[in-house]
Amino acid sequence: MSDKSQEHENWWSKAKLADVIVFDLDGTLVNSDIANFLSYKAAVIHVLPHYVDRFDFYPDTRVTRETLTKIIPGICDEQLTKIIAQKERIYPQYLSKTILNEQLVDIIKRSKNQELILVTNSRRSRADMLLHHHGLFDTFARRVYRNNDAPIGKYMQLIPDLLKEEKSIVVFENDENEIETALMCGIKANQIINICRINHE
Repeated sequence: MSDKSQEHENWWSKAKLADVIVFDLDGTLVNSDIANFLSYKAAVIHVLPHYVDRFDFYPDTRVTRETLTKIIPGICDEQLTKIIAQKERIYPQYLSKTILNEQLVDIIKRSKNQELILVTNSRRSRADMLLHHHGLFDTFARRVYRNNDAPIGKYMQLIPDLLKEEKSIVVFENDENEIETALMCGIKANQIINICRINHE
């Protein structure tokens, strides 16, 4: 058995004992970095065409509102808002560039008695678009999205309630900062599976 297969079986050995399995979306369940990059690049071409030569794709670096301010020094809020709005309109064209994490899809298929929950910092519209594209929308008992009305992190929205229910939990996540947040919310380190390394082999 390969190291990757063994690690996958180790994931399942933890997940099958849990009452609840929590999946992050971008970078965990779905690799959407290329689609995200291409849609941002197309948006920048539309709004600020003279800056497009600054856009190159770097694995493990996700373009966000924050990285745009570094890539394009001096960008104003109005330009940033236009780019993000254009990116959201363009994004559906690049759904075919998103890639499912088949190891996690296998865990979903094998999970018969567990409650499956999706957590994401994405907007509801884009997250649902990804889930529908990959046939996973109806998979999850609960879906936690970015909350613009009450801007608290996804794990702060979810974990305290789960802990009150006294359910055993396993979390699949790829972002170190989000893992730290989950730990601060009361999840134990052995309940979190950091898939970052296996995703980038």
